[in-house]
Amino acid sequence: MVGGRIVATVLALALAPAVASCGSSLPLPEMGDHTGDEPVIVPYPPPPPLVELVPDQPANQPDAVWVDGEWLWRGRRLEWQKPRWEVAPKGATFAPPAIVYLADKQIAWFVGRWHVRRGP
Repeated sequence: MVGGRIVATVLALALAPAVASCGSSLPLPEMGDHTGDEPVIVPYPPPPPLVELVPDQPANQPDAVWVDGEWLWRGRRLEWQKPRWEVAPKGATFAPPAIVYLADKQIAWFVGRWHVRRGP
């Protein structure tokens, strides 16, 4: 049952940035969820994301999409990964970082990552 709650919560968290960004002029990745991903259990939640200016899209990467920065769990500490322009892998969706508070009061952390669709 906890697994189902994690997936439902992560799906809701994954879709929130997509909904919030409606009307954005930035080319954003197609959003997905963390289904099948294993979370990292962390002792405390990350701080809010840092605010950074969006540079112009690289002229040599017209297909690049904007990926927001995120906190990464590095062993026993958090490290900020800067936002960036990326060319999405073909047929991929991006599952943004997500944090889930489990029923046993543990904190599950999902790193932002690309998921490439398999099959037809």
